[in-house]
Amino acid sequence: MASGDVLLRIEHLKVYFPVKNAIGRIRSYVKAVNDISLSLFRGETYGLVGETGCGKSTLGRAVIRLERAAGGEIYFDNRDILKLNSKEMLKLRPKMQMVFQDPYSSLNPRKRVGDTLTEVLEIHNIGAKEERPEIVLDVLERVGLLPEHYYRFPNEFSGGQRQRIGLARAFLLRPRLIICDEPVSALDVSIRAQIINLLKDLQESEKLAYLFIAHDLSIVRYISSRIGVMYLGCLVEEAPAERLFENPLHPYTRALLSASPSIDVESPRKRERLQGELPSPIDPPPGCPFHTRCSRAAAACRQYQPRLKEMEKNQKVACILYE
Repeated sequence: MASGDVLLRIEHLKVYFPVKNAIGRIRSYVKAVNDISLSLFRGETYGLVGETGCGKSTLGRAVIRLERAAGGEIYFDNRDILKLNSKEMLKLRPKMQMVFQDPYSSLNPRKRVGDTLTEVLEIHNIGAKEERPEIVLDVLERVGLLPEHYYRFPNEFSGGQRQRIGLARAFLLRPRLIICDEPVSALDVSIRAQIINLLKDLQESEKLAYLFIAHDLSIVRYISSRIGVMYLGCLVEEAPAERLFENPLHPYTRALLSASPSIDVESPRKRERLQGELPSPIDPPPGCPFHTRCSRAAAACRQYQPRLKEMEKNQKVACILYE
């Protein structure tokens, strides 16, 4: 895609959380997102994968300013949103929405679904008062819910139905970008496929872009056009989806894929086991963050952290083996 098709561009993003001692003084920082750069094109799905605690959800929340960035730039439609004030950001929010991981806690249990969704339109001053229920009913239908669901409370729905309500809330404002933060991980396997297919249908009809955060590699492969792999706050590899699965370059990516179930019985992927435990993000190792668990680590890996390097076929990797 051409550079003009870029919808979201993240440059050297950093999100740090302070760690305080017993008397309340800051003694260190958790580097949840540590100098990450990536781009998302209009209408594409960018999958973001990695172990629990690697920072992928924090990155997603920082993109829509639910987490404060410690540094870097986030450009949406060529505007650095980190420089916008609260009033300017409110005007931009309809174009950037988020679907959260837990459908059980992301809805107000004391409000009927119709009231929750109508409130979204009220906040952004969309439609006349008498038109808003009809707008909500139309969106509920598009996500596979019935008109009578408008009057029900969240506790009357299954997990899959609640996630459809979450999708309706995000889709209601006709956004250009939706951050999907593990949107199917809390659902039964049979329901996951329905939600994923719904996401693809909405993307096709509305030309949506998704930043799809997940740990299930099979789902990420199915829905994503490109995939980024995070480890300990850093982006260690990025490639088109099929390219990443066919030819993973980073040792961590290979270990992730080898641990994923495969139906290819003729040429199963060789299992690559990780050494040791995931280092603490409060005190990460010097040099390459992965060297403490990497079987191919050299002395240089302990001394400096490699940057993402462009390889062939739009694949990038941050590893000294390719420098």
